[in-house]
Amino acid sequence: MLIAVSIPVALLGLVVAAAGTAGITRGWVPARERLSIQRPRLYGWGLMAAAFGLCSMAADGVVFTDSGIVTVAALVFGAQVLRASRRPAGDDDLAGGKS
Repeated sequence: MLIAVSIPVALLGLVVAAAGTAGITRGWVPARERLSIQRPRLYGWGLMAAAFGLCSMAADGVVFTDSGIVTVAALVFGAQVLRASRRPAGDDDLAGGKS
C-alpha cells in the first residue's frame, strides 16, 4: 500500500518540479495563473520548494525513516513563496497609470 501511494505522489512531485524549472528559466506560468502572478521566477522557486516537499513525502518510509518535519516545512515554505509571487489584493490597474 505504501508503494501504491508513494509512486503517484513522486510523479506529481516531478511534474511540479518541471513546472518550477520552466518558471525559473523561462518565466513560464500555467495559463490559468497568468493574470494573478506578478513575479513568475519567484513562482517557479515556490513550485520547486513544493516539489521538494512532495518528493520527500513520497520517499518518507521508503528511503528515509523520519522526514516528516522536513516535508511539512518544505510544503509550508513553498506555499508561502507561491503566495508572495501573486499580485496584491485590489491591484486592478495592470497598466500602472492612473485614469
